[in-house]
Amino acid sequence: MQTPIRARTRKLLPTLLTLVHVALFSISPAFAQTPAKFEQIMQVELESLEHGKQTQLKIDEIDDKRMELAHEYRATLKQNTRLAKYNDVLRESIKSQEGSLVSLEEQINSISNLEQDIVPLMSEMLDTLEYFVALDVPFLHIERKRRIR
Repeated sequence: MQTPIRARTRKLLPTLLTLVHVALFSISPAFAQTPAKFEQIMQVELESLEHGKQTQLKIDEIDDKRMELAHEYRATLKQNTRLAKYNDVLRESIKSQEGSLVSLEEQINSISNLEQDIVPLMSEMLDTLEYFVALDVPFLHIERKRRIR
């Protein structure tokens, strides 16, 4: 990914070097008098420019990798935040389920007490029903007694 500043720098670098060369040649007449030296200096400058270009490409590559890693890091932080919130929701759910579990265990324990109390209660209810039938009007008296037993 190339930033606007990086693109402008890349475009301006050759122009800037050319301006420096022109300034050096116009200031110093010694450069104009020796063409072989001029060619040698130009060659060194071109090599330097190529080296700068290669270095800039490496810098760009490293910067792209840095930006990619920074993006990945931010995405990982967001995922971490979402997972932390999800874990909090799960903890609350587990806490609620544990409370329900305690309630169910208490209900199961009370069932054994109910089993112990139900037989005497049924016996008492039958006695009360027999007493009611005995005191009631003799309408189908034998059949009603038979149904109670």
